[in-house]
Amino acid sequence: MKSVAIVVVVAALVALAVAQIRPSCSMPQLWEAQLIAFDPNDRSYHNRSSEFRAFARYSYDGVYKRKRIFENYRHGSDPSQRFDILELYATKQAFVTNLGTRQCTIYPIRSPFIAHDIPADATFEGYET
Repeated sequence: MKSVAIVVVVAALVALAVAQIRPSCSMPQLWEAQLIAFDPNDRSYHNRSSEFRAFARYSYDGVYKRKRIFENYRHGSDPSQRFDILELYATKQAFVTNLGTRQCTIYPIRSPFIAHDIPADATFEGYET
């Protein structure tokens, strides 16, 4: 009976010790997002404002290190251009397809894969409003 009580006390102490360990935050490794970008002051090539606009759908795969962007882009008085950009970091290749002309160009990827993760040493700083 005494040994059962000791086992129960030890199990309770282990449970308390494990409960003290805080789990780290982690991001989902598969997700999609919408992107809207514009610059009303971008006057690089003309004297008119509100001429740069981009609307895109962004897909992220952290497991297989892939990123994809479907982008509708417009700059100045040029007609809109639509692109499908697939970045495969395992093979270090980016496939850029102009959806208007159906022309695909393959580019080498020279930069490392940048994961959209929470750093392991991140700490909670408080809520923002």
